[in-house]
Amino acid sequence: MRQATGQHPPRPGSSVERLRAAELAPPSAGAVLRAVTDLLLTAGELTSPPDLALALAQSAAALTGADQASVGEIQGGDVATLAAHHVRRETAGTRFPVGYGVAGWVAATGQPATIADVRHDRRYVDVAYPEVRSFVAVPLRRGAATVGVLSLAAFRASAFPPGLADALLPLGEVGAYLLSRPAAATAPPSALALAEAAHELKAPLTALTGYVRLLLEERTGPLTPLQREFLSIAAEQGTRLEEAVLALVEHGARDVPYLVGADRRTGENGDSERHTARDLLEAAVRLARPSAEARQVELRVQVAPDAPSVAAPREAVLQVLANLLSNALRAAPGRSHVLVAAARVNASNQVVFVVADRGKGFGSIDPARLFAPFVQDLPPESRAERGSVGLGLAIARRVVEAHGGRIWAEARADGPGARVCFTLPACAPPEEPQPRRGATVRTIGRISPER
Repeated sequence: MRQATGQHPPRPGSSVERLRAAELAPPSAGAVLRAVTDLLLTAGELTSPPDLALALAQSAAALTGADQASVGEIQGGDVATLAAHHVRRETAGTRFPVGYGVAGWVAATGQPATIADVRHDRRYVDVAYPEVRSFVAVPLRRGAATVGVLSLAAFRASAFPPGLADALLPLGEVGAYLLSRPAAATAPPSALALAEAAHELKAPLTALTGYVRLLLEERTGPLTPLQREFLSIAAEQGTRLEEAVLALVEHGARDVPYLVGADRRTGENGDSERHTARDLLEAAVRLARPSAEARQVELRVQVAPDAPSVAAPREAVLQVLANLLSNALRAAPGRSHVLVAAARVNASNQVVFVVADRGKGFGSIDPARLFAPFVQDLPPESRAERGSVGLGLAIARRVVEAHGGRIWAEARADGPGARVCFTLPACAPPEEPQPRRGATVRTIGRISPER
């Protein structure tokens, strides 16, 4: 009897199924960026979290070909479903504990998950959907906090390519931003979201493509032909992505009359986070190093010995420093240096951060005006640089003020150039443990203050 072909699905784990999975590939960076752009434009007309969540689920399903998609928000110890797309039984309002099932695991760990066949993964709970075979869960991250989960499912095994969840992380970050953003009543939401979200993508993208170019230049050692080929592809795609992001910044900037001074959410950890000033400055300098080397500008770090730790989310501080360093590097002439420094503010429980360059200064512009949107102190030739529309300092001011600090700009007193400074609350020193009643206390040393 002749064996029928194409009548039955391949066995899970068979060579046919492995070949099918190998033929799949995650969506390209350009495809993800187009999905992000479409989502931001769609979100401009939406205001409620369920509507925004449904737009995110629909966007992800269209991008991946998923049979169903849903978005859940972490509320206390539960994940609450805000919206579902093409889900047969699940409705908005369904709740399950953090840690339960694959989506609950992602909510608990903040890690993405791509499962080729849920029958071989103990995390999957098939009580509600026994017909599901492939599953992807993407954390919705806002800074260091996971605020929700995007879930995708398919009714056939190996429907999703390996690494799909990682490829969708940028879409998840934009989704988290949209779900947790404050309402913007004084500016068109679509243009505001587009300009801000695209601007915040510039710094990490510039660092990423910069390091790829450094590798291609063999700064870290010789490359094999295959390594060069792969890095060349990465550099080419990174450049395309940079062009698209810069186009988004410019497009959004044309339609935003001004930015509103809304607070940024800090996540559940909020002010309880502690980060040393040196760690923050060195992390910011690492990200800016490729741009500095391309411009032949030296980055110098200076931290006062008594600089205390900062009581603010790490991602928020790095965002501010990235914007200030980007401006300083554009203003600094070649073969000069940019200084990033931190110190304790005298007689105050504050830390001051400084980014100083040796450029031409502010010219005739009042430094106080620089923190209004779309005001620039750069010369005309630098203003023509793509993506430079004057949003960085306005965003920096909002972030700093939302975390209890202030920001200002001033001319350097020791020669040409400018300084931008901002303060943030310092962490309270740890409390010394109190001796138990009846215990003997022995002093073994004391540090005297300087005289």
